[in-house]
Amino acid sequence: MKNIYFAFYYMSEIERFQIPGPYPQDERLLGLDTSLPSLSYPICCRRTAVQIAGINPLISTASPRYPIQEELYKSRDEQADSRIILTEASPDFSVFLTLYKQYIYRKDEDSLIKGRYNVHERGTDMKVYPMESFSKSALRELSGDPGFWKDPSLPFGQIRLQQYLANPYADEDDILWLFSRSEEGIIAYLGMVQDYVWLKGRRQKINWITSQWVHPSLRGTGLGDEQLRKARACNEHFAGNSGTPISQGRALKYHGMRKYTERARSFYLCNLNASILQDFGLLNPMVKAVLPLGQAILGAVYKLKLRSWLRSRQPCQIKIEQLSQLDSESLAFLAGFWPQDFAIHSPESFEWRSNNLVNTPRLKGIEAVRKTYFGNLGFSQQVFNLKLLNEGEMIGYLNLVITDKILKLPYFYLNSDYAEQFMTFLGKVVLHNEIQAIYSQHPGFNSLMQEQRFPRLYTKSYQMPVLISAALEGLEPGKIVQDGDGAF
Repeated sequence: MKNIYFAFYYMSEIERFQIPGPYPQDERLLGLDTSLPSLSYPICCRRTAVQIAGINPLISTASPRYPIQEELYKSRDEQADSRIILTEASPDFSVFLTLYKQYIYRKDEDSLIKGRYNVHERGTDMKVYPMESFSKSALRELSGDPGFWKDPSLPFGQIRLQQYLANPYADEDDILWLFSRSEEGIIAYLGMVQDYVWLKGRRQKINWITSQWVHPSLRGTGLGDEQLRKARACNEHFAGNSGTPISQGRALKYHGMRKYTERARSFYLCNLNASILQDFGLLNPMVKAVLPLGQAILGAVYKLKLRSWLRSRQPCQIKIEQLSQLDSESLAFLAGFWPQDFAIHSPESFEWRSNNLVNTPRLKGIEAVRKTYFGNLGFSQQVFNLKLLNEGEMIGYLNLVITDKILKLPYFYLNSDYAEQFMTFLGKVVLHNEIQAIYSQHPGFNSLMQEQRFPRLYTKSYQMPVLISAALEGLEPGKIVQDGDGAF
């Protein structure tokens, strides 16, 4: 029985896969024995080889029941071979035949026959996009070059990049961004934010995966998977606290990540909010036309409801002190809460996070030089770092952000004895600042919203897992991932 070896030379690695005969009729072009045609052509290959060759594992189907992606990635061992079955009835069959003609190594003749063309499954030229890595020091140097900012496809502006560069936990040689480029510009990118956690009694540096994006026309080609493999090569200790269900599902299934915990990402609606409607794809022209009227009616209804709830409660005794930086009393108070957090906080890292430059507001009506798919992009932003005091005693600390009338609590620390007082305080904040929605993933805060029956018109909530790499097995369970930690 003849054997054919396909060799794909990519990134200085030879990817080989073997195809045992018999072979399809089309192979007479190669002078192969086709006297025993078969309806099934098993291939044993390394997973990346088929991706690089042009078969799209997200779209291709080996049979109606078994997607190729299930076979390609069923093993978590990146070097392991995975078995794929292609048949004449498969939509991949014509691509499979193309591969015969593309790179062919005949073992018995010890010769390489190479075709003159590469074909992607979608019928266009298949290309390999090299991935560039940028360290903190390299990005700092590039940011001072005016020519660097001429690229409209950059995934960040100067303010957002400064937030990455200011991270006190990032060393000069740490990789902060990965880019893939085409002739048109950047077509895929991934950011990494350095942090520390306690792992088996010692400080462990980790990378938070943030701002991962692939151009829509190239999704399903393996670029996103290659980004995660490159991120793991930068630091095998990495985590993610945000992402689409598809991307998180792939990270769990194909990249060896584990679920550390799961948080309810909750929106408590006090009125209609244009930003939230747009995020959920509901802000169509008709909705835009009736939105002002709807907001006026629902806003009046909600205020009546909120005032009634406040009258039923004890008067709020909490007072606030606004800070520009942590004082000694705040540091002493936070020191009692920080051990409960997933991430290790220092005064420097906490202030860097609490005063996140990404919260800089946008200007309405004027188009920006470049757009990003990530970050707080509100037209109105207010950031408050607040000490909560009751009769002179510090009982809580809040990093409170109001973005386009959406109230967020990136950092929430509260003495549990004052839970009822705090919710009354929150009601007054919502009432007097015309808040249209409250957003939180903090499990303690979300529990208070339920227990204290804080008034709202509607609640939209869905589960968002926090994922960790296999190297972070052994993390103490039950730690709190604050909303301000992780990706931004």
